[in-house]
Amino acid sequence: MYLTLTGAFNALIQARIGYDRLDPWIEWLDRLEKEYPSAPSEPVKERVAADIFFALVLRRPDHPRFNTWKEITHGLVDSARSYGVKLSNSAPEMIL
Repeated sequence: MYLTLTGAFNALIQARIGYDRLDPWIEWLDRLEKEYPSAPSEPVKERVAADIFFALVLRRPDHPRFNTWKEITHGLVDSARSYGVKLSNSAPEMIL
């Protein structure tokens, strides 16, 4: 489920056709986190954290879990073994 969500975030962010289209997906994130509070697993979290955080940076910096996703993203940057993971997870910070 989280991979579907991040795919939508990534596609909409890359397309640059109106970031307001992220809003329904952010609402879906809220429902997903309520239904599966312990998800995602660590490997999935590495793939989705930056996209989720980037969507929140662009549309919902007031989101109640904004700082949580920011901390997750920062933690992954610090612990990432791959330079590509470090770079992709650092991208949202570049616009702040």
